[in-house]
Amino acid sequence: CCPTRILSRQKFKNKKRMQADEKVNATLKNTFKLQKFRGCQKEAIMAILEDRIALSYVIFFFKSFLVPTGGGKSLCFQLPACVQDGVTI
Repeated sequence: CCPTRILSRQKFKNKKRMQADEKVNATLKNTFKLQKFRGCQKEAIMAILEDRIALSYVIFFFKSFLVPTGGGKSLCFQLPACVQDGVTI
C-alpha cells in the first residue's frame, strides 16, 4: 500500500472524528442542555460512533461498575442515536 494512501485515510479518519466530536458537543449542549460530560461518557459515545465497540459492551461496562441512578448511563445510549443518521433501536 502506498504511503500517500495511508496518510489520506488517516486524514479522512481525523476529519471524520473532528466532525463527530463537534456534533456530539453541540448535541450535548443544545438537545440535552448539559455543559460537560461526566467520567468516561464521551469516550463511550465516541467509541460507539466510530464502531470501535458495540453498544452491548457499553451497557456491560456501566453495569459492571455499578454507576448509580443519575450517573449518566442513558446519555451514552441516547446521544449517539441523536447524531447518527437513520433509525436506532
